[in-house]
Amino acid sequence: MKSVSKTINVKRLILYPLVTLLTVLMLGEYAFVFFKKDKLEEQKKYVDTLTKTLSEVIQKEIIVVTSATSMLETLLRQDHFATTNFNDWSREILSINENVSNLQLAPGGIVMDIFPLEGNEQAIGHDLLDDPKRSIGARIAVDSKELTFIGPVRLIQNNRLAVIARKPVFRYKNQQETFWGFTIALIYVEELMGDLLSGLDDLGLNYQLIGSNPDSLTQPIIAASIQPISNQAMQYPVLVPNGEWLLSVEYHFESLTDDFLYHGLILLMASLLSYFAFIYERKSQLQQIELVSLNQQLESLAYFDSLTGLRNRRSASDIAQELFHLAQHSQVPLIVAFLDIDYFKHVNDVHGHQAGDVILKALSNLCAKSCRESDIIARWGGEEFIVFLPYTDLDYALVFCETLRKNISMECFMYESEKIEFTISIGLSEVAPADKSIEDVIKRADEALYLAKKNGRNRCEVSLG
Repeated sequence: MKSVSKTINVKRLILYPLVTLLTVLMLGEYAFVFFKKDKLEEQKKYVDTLTKTLSEVIQKEIIVVTSATSMLETLLRQDHFATTNFNDWSREILSINENVSNLQLAPGGIVMDIFPLEGNEQAIGHDLLDDPKRSIGARIAVDSKELTFIGPVRLIQNNRLAVIARKPVFRYKNQQETFWGFTIALIYVEELMGDLLSGLDDLGLNYQLIGSNPDSLTQPIIAASIQPISNQAMQYPVLVPNGEWLLSVEYHFESLTDDFLYHGLILLMASLLSYFAFIYERKSQLQQIELVSLNQQLESLAYFDSLTGLRNRRSASDIAQELFHLAQHSQVPLIVAFLDIDYFKHVNDVHGHQAGDVILKALSNLCAKSCRESDIIARWGGEEFIVFLPYTDLDYALVFCETLRKNISMECFMYESEKIEFTISIGLSEVAPADKSIEDVIKRADEALYLAKKNGRNRCEVSLG
């Protein structure tokens, strides 16, 4: 697995707000030079720059929020569309997505799971595809197969205004792609935009942010200033998944002739935007670290045995195929050794399964210490282990296995003040010219292991091709 940084990129965290600060200050100073010649034009230029920046900041926040639906889909697929762990997933996702109010799963378009559930019980069973007030937006998401932003809409469960991110999820059955349902992230309007736009009134700015709701004849207002916006306001689109919002901003000052007031306003705006840039860049980096960490955990679960830390059967099989092709095409020797703990069931019956786990870990550690870096060791299943020994002839492999077997037989392991001794049986086989696949070699090693068991256990046997 690739190693990744687990820390904040301090250089980028400082540089991004600094560039934002300097850029806004330079634009403001440039506007001031020409202010007296054409005050209205300069005001428009500044508001144009501000509106662009706010639009980009809003878009960045939306990306951070909507990632929650993608994370929920990833975990859903990881559990093969079983939803029993939904609350655990949601709790983890919400911990790194502060603005998301709740998460939902809607298999077949019907809301069945909500976290947190308290206060949202009335939404359980809500059929999005059948509700006249929701169906158009829901079907747009399904037909386009894209994440779709709807809102703001007034929720049926608590009458609050919220923006809804719906991600349609599809799965393959019988080689056909079928609609499974939606992963949904719900964000209350005041939590999404309150901190971002509420301070603009005090800065002498009117603003209005219009959302998108295909289920309504009128476009809903997400946020607006105390004073209404005029038709002279600067307008910029805010691209959202499968749609578009519209942000409008303008001055409502009657006069800006005071140079000190103007420079103070520029500095305040630059500082405010620089602060926003710092907050959102830090949030983005923290989320990226969490996503990478989650992906690493999922990758580890897919390729490594959780008890012993060794490779699992799937991982070892993939590598073994490559070693087999190398052995066949380059005449490089390859030995397969099958290990099995003798009377392992007796250990579990007498000492308990926790003692059995201790024995499995102990054997794993001894094997790992004995193997070379080029050797591949894996837990094949239960008390069975397998070792692939590349660049190794049969004579050396026998010496290696006999040494390992004897060392284990002489060890005494402690579990809760009890001494536990155990032995292993080993079956070996080497790649032969007639072998068609690595499974042929593994099968012979398994037969040799069976022979070792039959001949009294605690021994090594070889099966030749």
